[in-house]
Amino acid sequence: DGYRIYMAVPGVDKENLKIELEKNMLTISYEAPEVDQKEIKYLRREFNPNSFSRTFMISDKTIPEKSNASYNNGILTLFIPKKDQKELTTIRNIEIQ
Repeated sequence: DGYRIYMAVPGVDKENLKIELEKNMLTISYEAPEVDQKEIKYLRREFNPNSFSRTFMISDKTIPEKSNASYNNGILTLFIPKKDQKELTTIRNIEIQ
């Protein structure tokens, strides 16, 4: 009935996540707000989540207007519904003139 995408993005603010669907390209990106690194002192730092971008190719037979997304406990959940199969397999007769 559609595409369900789950992405683990712990520790990010959902306000800084961006989801774009253009034709059949889905892009999920994140841009961290600017932080003055001079004032932060780290004892140990495992990663630096400044930004990321992931692009997926999906079918062009989707309904972007009915898509929805949610973010809960570090998991981004995205649903993009597909068009009804009945609409896609319509047989049309073409008259020869």
